[in-house]
Formats: sequence, C-alpha cells, structure tokens
Amino acid sequence: MRDYPILVASSWFIAGDFSCVRRVTERQGGRVPRAHHMETFNDFIFHAALIEPSTFGEVWTWCNKRQRGARIYERIDRYFTNNIAIVQCPILVTLLPRYRLDHTPILILPHSRASTL
Repeated sequence: MRDYPILVASSWFIAGDFSCVRRVTERQGGRVPRAHHMETFNDFIFHAALIEPSTFGEVWTWCNKRQRGARIYERIDRYFTNNIAIVQCPILVTLLPRYRLDHTPILILPHSRASTL
C-alpha cells in the first residue's frame, strides 16, 4: 500500500465492520487494544487519504452482549469517504440505537435530506 500512490478522481465511500479500534478510548472493557493493530489501521487510513466524518447518536458500534464484568463495547463499525465526496455530497452519519443486535446500524444521509427529517 505504501509503495503505490492513490489516484482517485471521483467521489467514493467505504463503510463496514473494520474489527479494529483507532485509539484506546474506543474500547470499554476487556483487554487493552494492541498498539500494533491500531497503528496499522491508522496508517492505512492516512495513506489511503480516508476521511471519517463526524457521527451523531450512539458512541459504541459493537457490544459482545455478555453480562456484567465480561461486557465489552467498541467503536469498530465506520464510514469513510474521500475529500472529493465531502465537497460534492455532504452527508450526515448517525449511529442508531442497537436493538437486539451486536452491531449498531449506521444511517448515512445526504446533508440536505437529513436536515428535513
């Protein structure tokens, strides 16, 4: 990845479960996240020139749904875009409440449409 320049001339996005936190504060419970994993993920984001828009709603995007001391919360589901898309199509990203799921649904709307809801 580091050896190849990224040439993207159009807007695009990528969203999903990346199974990795970007910083220690994005995990509550369980073991401390491994620094190497966070560094690798953040390096990829930097070199791919990804932009992670601000989100509204829930803080955590995943929960292991275990009880008491064994419960873990993480922010591993994300939405990324590039700088062209941010300008051409502003969006609003909302993390919806988790209901009977281990992952939080992510609602992505064009900013103009979101302001009418």
